[in-house]
Amino acid sequence: MGMYRDGSENNYMIRIFKQRRLIPVEERRYGAIFVVSAVLLAVTTVWAVIDEVWVRRPWKEFQNEFHKLDLQKAEDELRQTQEKFESEEVQARYTDIQQQLRGAETALESEEYQKSFKELENIKAQIAEIAQELQFTRSEADETYYYFKTALHKGKPAEKEKQKLNKLEAEKERLSNYLDSLQEKRLEREQSLRTFEHTVERLKDSLTSSKADILVWQRKIEAIKSRSIEIKQIILPDFDDNNFGGKISRVERCVTCHLGVDKSGFENEKEPFSRHSYLLDLHPVEKFGCTPCHGGQGVALTARSAHGEVEFYHNPLLGEGTRERLCGKCHEDLEFPESPTLSDGRSLFESSGCLGCHNVEGYVKVPNIGPPLNRIAVKVKPAWLMRWILNPKSYLPQTKMPNFRFTEDEANAVRAYLLDASESAFGGPKLPDGSDRRQRITERSFDARWIQEGETIFRMARCISCHQVDGKGGTIAPDLVNITTKVQLDWLFDWIENPRAYQPNTKMPRYRFTDQEILKIITYLNSLKTSEISSEDENFAYSSGEVKRGEKLVIEYGCLGCHDPVGQEVVGGKVGADLTFFGDKPIENFDFGDVINLRTKEAWVLSKLQNPRVFATDRIIQKMPDFGFGKAEAKMLSTVLLGLTEERLPEPFIQKRRTVNDNAPLGEFRKLVDDLNCLTCHRIYGLGGTLAPDLSYEGSRANAEWLKEFLRNPTTLRPTLVERMPKFNLPEHEIDIIVNYMKTVLINNNIPSDFLNGTKISKEEIEKGRKLYYEKYRCQSCHQVNYEGGTMGPELISSDNNIRLRRTVGWIFQWIKNPKALDPATLEPVLGLSDEEALLITKYLLSY
Repeated sequence: MGMYRDGSENNYMIRIFKQRRLIPVEERRYGAIFVVSAVLLAVTTVWAVIDEVWVRRPWKEFQNEFHKLDLQKAEDELRQTQEKFESEEVQARYTDIQQQLRGAETALESEEYQKSFKELENIKAQIAEIAQELQFTRSEADETYYYFKTALHKGKPAEKEKQKLNKLEAEKERLSNYLDSLQEKRLEREQSLRTFEHTVERLKDSLTSSKADILVWQRKIEAIKSRSIEIKQIILPDFDDNNFGGKISRVERCVTCHLGVDKSGFENEKEPFSRHSYLLDLHPVEKFGCTPCHGGQGVALTARSAHGEVEFYHNPLLGEGTRERLCGKCHEDLEFPESPTLSDGRSLFESSGCLGCHNVEGYVKVPNIGPPLNRIAVKVKPAWLMRWILNPKSYLPQTKMPNFRFTEDEANAVRAYLLDASESAFGGPKLPDGSDRRQRITERSFDARWIQEGETIFRMARCISCHQVDGKGGTIAPDLVNITTKVQLDWLFDWIENPRAYQPNTKMPRYRFTDQEILKIITYLNSLKTSEISSEDENFAYSSGEVKRGEKLVIEYGCLGCHDPVGQEVVGGKVGADLTFFGDKPIENFDFGDVINLRTKEAWVLSKLQNPRVFATDRIIQKMPDFGFGKAEAKMLSTVLLGLTEERLPEPFIQKRRTVNDNAPLGEFRKLVDDLNCLTCHRIYGLGGTLAPDLSYEGSRANAEWLKEFLRNPTTLRPTLVERMPKFNLPEHEIDIIVNYMKTVLINNNIPSDFLNGTKISKEEIEKGRKLYYEKYRCQSCHQVNYEGGTMGPELISSDNNIRLRRTVGWIFQWIKNPKALDPATLEPVLGLSDEEALLITKYLLSY
């Protein structure tokens, strides 16, 4: 290789270098090499400078701009402060202080001051002289005392020493008294002089304080001018985990550009100089950093890199509308007021049964949201069941059950399986106790005269607080217009009698109706139906093949995720994808099907939630049902889902989800609370709903006799509310259990039970309270007195409702003074009343 047949080289460069070796070093030419090297060096240097100054360090420009902005603000503040100082009022006060100071300084040179000063000096000299003389006398007295005692011990005469010792003791006492008198004179002279000097010091301090704000801004301006341009960073120690399970610090440099993040006065500035919201007060940047809440690459120094706008980066900066996503990393509680979208999303995530199909590790397990299906044959009519399976929202628009988009054949198979499994499991329809059921109620059982009586019972029990009839009523429970076309009449009877016998986790309370009252209610409900089901629809027959197909569909679509199992389909795990780290899923792992105009994770999630099968193709079969989520609901859920990532923050940062506390109701009271489902609407020590008043301190709030009467016959306290307290027809012994528990356990120790007991209220106090109520604080805007006033708050005084009888006096006073101290969630504002004002309004209300 490289040789001709005659042995010569065929490589041109080899021959050139060999020839070059023959040229002496001092004669070789390097010009071309030096020129090329010099050009390359120059180009590289220019590129390095450009890259360093303009490309890699845009933060320098931001810091220069911020310093100019900060300096401008400081100079504006200084100018305003100087203008304020130069105002006539301030200058007059400043001149007056100057004159007083000159007078005080003149007084320091007055004859009186100089005389007192000289006297003080003379007294100090005398004190020093007398103190020395007293010390010598004490020493001589100690010496004489020694000789005196020695003479006594040796039995020698000591009369001479005794006389001398007595004389020295007398002299010592005289000098000590004289020294005390001189000390008193010294204190008097010093006090006299200090009066002059303190006046001067006080006036000088007043002059300094008058210019203090000016000096502060002048010093700040000097500090701004002397600032250096530098990288600023925050270190969060032991914040992240390395690949070996150890702890490492997280470095963030966001504040290199976001310099105004914690500075007042920058609230309305453009980014990156704008001040953070009030949440920064709760999350100091030096402790929490930026990226745990906002995402992004905190260590980067260019906007694109720092914001994570680079390919394949898993945690880019969260934009407007998505910033609540990472709040859930620390705040595990379901309700988090500072993050309403996340809180609503979490509630929707649980209440929609998402956890029935999808696994999320570490998520609090919630009970099945759907009713049990193992008695479905006893409960519903076959024709209704078919329509429900095909489209649940056509019967109940607010239902949580999604539309599985079954074909009629599929829906028919599911219905066949549910009815067959239900009857097979129980050997035919059964009663809750397991005994055979026989049809006892038919439409022939009804008496037309019962319709009116049933409606009266229905209205008095306030069933309409939760159920709708003719479009009026609450939305907590189903519309009852066509309820008898849905359920079997026998089942409806047993359900009204004891709902928990069929569904232990139901929210419906157990009323104390008699059998005849229940029949009358059913008669009334039956009269409301607007459609009939033909006997042909009810004579439903099915084959074993349909049952098997239905069972397969029930398993395949994960029905047991929301309902208790019916038959043998309790096999396998959850049918949906694991969502534990859904937020970490790379964009390239999302299947967009035939949709080509969406290429972000958030867009995929929003589209999927609003139309679960939008990405389905001929080869991609999707089975997620349609929940009917709108854009707002999809946004809430996307906030939850995209916040599910593998990142785990240090334990001290985590706010654990609250669990059932030790203050949960106990004993017989607890049984009644469960039986009546009080916690569906009320809350006790953080446990329960928020639809009705919190009962944690009901014993300190309500008078016992009124509470008993209210439980017997609940009256309307807020006329504008649809949801009102039902009438449970409680027997007296159950009322006593509830009231006694509330008055002894559910109390606030800061509210005295004997407040104003025996206190007489004068007409003058009543009139003052009336003026405060109507004129200063205008309480009538929300509350009614004798049917006059607003309806936002509860009625205070009327012919059948009096706050004096309803509430304890101590509660009325404390509530008027600071309602949020007793109930933080109340809408009533804190008006800042003094104790005297709150007491006067309390006395005015008690005068009725």
